[in-house]
Amino acid sequence: MPAATASLLPLRLGDDTAACPLQQPATRVQVIDTTAVSEPIHGLGSGDTSYYPAFLSRQEADDVFARLQAGAGEVQYQQWYHMPNLSHPTRPLEPLRRIKCAFANPTADNLVPLYRFPVNDQRRYGEVVPMPPTIDMLRRRAEELTGHHYNHSVVLLYRDAEDTIGLHRDKTLDLTPGAPIVSIALGAERPYVLRDGVFKATTQQELLFRHGGMVALGYDTNEKFYHSVRKLTPDEEAAMPPDGRVRISVTFRSVATFKDANGVVSGLGAAYQTLNWPIELNGAHHLDDNLDQPLPPAAASSGSDDGEASKDSETERVMVARAPRALPARECVALVNSCAAELDVTAALVAHGTKATKQLLHDAVLARAEQLGLLSQGDVGLAERELLTQVSKTIAEHYRASMLKQQQQQPQ
Repeated sequence: MPAATASLLPLRLGDDTAACPLQQPATRVQVIDTTAVSEPIHGLGSGDTSYYPAFLSRQEADDVFARLQAGAGEVQYQQWYHMPNLSHPTRPLEPLRRIKCAFANPTADNLVPLYRFPVNDQRRYGEVVPMPPTIDMLRRRAEELTGHHYNHSVVLLYRDAEDTIGLHRDKTLDLTPGAPIVSIALGAERPYVLRDGVFKATTQQELLFRHGGMVALGYDTNEKFYHSVRKLTPDEEAAMPPDGRVRISVTFRSVATFKDANGVVSGLGAAYQTLNWPIELNGAHHLDDNLDQPLPPAAASSGSDDGEASKDSETERVMVARAPRALPARECVALVNSCAAELDVTAALVAHGTKATKQLLHDAVLARAEQLGLLSQGDVGLAERELLTQVSKTIAEHYRASMLKQQQQQPQ
């Protein structure tokens, strides 16, 4: 299996993978050949992750794949959207590069497991309750193998080789601590990547996620590693059969947050009484029905404190967002300097030039700021301008230092 030709980076929207213009391979890259493997592979990631290449037999995998196809009746796939773009919150929303549907099994007292993550207005999609027969069968099989209980599932349909999911860590706001996250692959076999850093990783592991295989992503690995179903290289994509590019992923999670019939949240994540990704954690949401249309600037509002604003009319355009705030200068400097050190900006300037290095550092800083919850969604432009200004200063300082060093090394 060919290895990736470039580092995998999360884009600003956190969905696709991107080829980094400055290739920064991990110190140790392990490509695991799974083509002829049938026994489980343990000890992946930080040691608590396992891959089961034959979780389902070929016949079982074929049958399940057929039952979960779009139009087969068991799963009604939905097009979900990213949250508003941080730089341009009034622009049309970007659709996720895959379609999906969420399922849950309720508790004995009819509470529905709630797993929240950063997508736009998640509450409009909800969860199908209970899990349909095929999904529930897979859940029971996963429970038997891992010894953990799963009450929430997301089924994703990758329609072709262009549909991907970039490097990310699953949000743990609502997850049962210590429980693994289980993913079962059906259909097209795609490279699955674990990487212990985005830019300057020490370890990267990659395996071909086979039809009928299962990954049990350990809780600790999810904390310390990013994972991805990466974008294929041109050679890998060319080798795929034209009629064999559809992939379905069934993911199970053990969720410790719940909602009742009135939308009241209880359990682990009850501090945030919202069915969407909380605005206190950098959430922002368009609540109208025209997500692929631009939002007039005058229609954007701070919304209600709980992030569950209502619409006064069918045509009203509403965005719920956190109130704007500026990033303190000390935070800007520390954040940019940390990313610059990880990227080895001085060496990058010499090898690749100012423009490419500046863009890379800018993207790295924004990705880190999003992870840390430092960016304001209400007036993100202000925070981003501050960061970009500091990036420019840092690039200039490194450039001057590089030029001075070259001059000093020249013979007198």
